[in-house]
Formats: sequence, structure tokens, C-alpha cells
Amino acid sequence: MTHQTKLTADQFSATLFQLFVLDDETKVQEKDLGPYVINAYSQDLIFKKHIYFYLVALVAVALTSEFESRENISGVIQKFRQLANNEALKRWNVFENEADSAIETIGTSLGKLLFTDPKSNRVLDFEWGRDYLGQTMVDETNPASLFIISTFWKMRFISLMKVIESIEIIP
Repeated sequence: MTHQTKLTADQFSATLFQLFVLDDETKVQEKDLGPYVINAYSQDLIFKKHIYFYLVALVAVALTSEFESRENISGVIQKFRQLANNEALKRWNVFENEADSAIETIGTSLGKLLFTDPKSNRVLDFEWGRDYLGQTMVDETNPASLFIISTFWKMRFISLMKVIESIEIIP
């Protein structure tokens, strides 16, 4: 029997936001986009914003996926959304509608990557990686690099789901 951590919805959402968004931004930038970073200030801002929204969307996809089996996670989803939107507003003056739209678009893209059977679309990993990098104005065609990027995000999702499943939501 596995031990479950017990958290309120507020604590759970704050923990996910801290661990899987704020704490992971630098790690993801170094491991995922590091080889492509250009030292121009504007490019750095594009990368940081890109990574932030992908990390937020990944948590949103994971929470939404978990909602199918645990409806009480809806409170976590709402609190997480508030934290993510407040941070986007503070950093880049991105308002709630724009942030929600970006997260929804990215979440759809991540959902396609995460939940599409690889046998039904054998080039998805490469196309997804190319689209992902293309959003930061990087034109990458090396199949190995593209596969590594898509696999990186899949592995992050698996790690995130393990954490989410290990948390019990208490009132």
C-alpha cells in the first residue's frame, strides 16, 4: 500500500505550481531549449514565456485528466488557474483571457502528444517537436532532437501524474 500525502485544494495547487512550474522553469530551459537559446534579451523573454505556459498547460492537462477519476480535484484546478494567471499578469502583463487561451491551445497540443497512440501517427513526435520549437522561432529538422524534445515532455507528464495520484485532497 502506498502512502498518500493529504493536502487541501489550496495547498495542493500551490505545491504543484511551485514544484512543476516555478521550480522547473530553469531546469526545463536548460535541458529542453538550452541548445537553442540565443543570448538576445528578446529571445530570452520568448523562451521564458514559452516554457512557463507549457509547464502550466502540462499541469492543467494532468489535472484535467485526473478529474475523470476524481471530481474533487476541481478545487485544485480553480486554485491552480488563479496562481498561473496571477503570475502571467505579474511577469508579462498577460491578462486572464489571453493566459487562458494560451494554456488551452498549448494544452490541446500537449494532449495530442500525450494521448495519441504512437502507432496511429508515427511522425507525431517529430512534428510536435518541430512545432514546439517553431513557436520560439527555432527551425530544427534533426529527427533525433525533435524526438528528444517530445519524449522530454512525455516523461515530465508521467512524473507529474505520479505526484498527483499520490496526493489525497482533504477539506
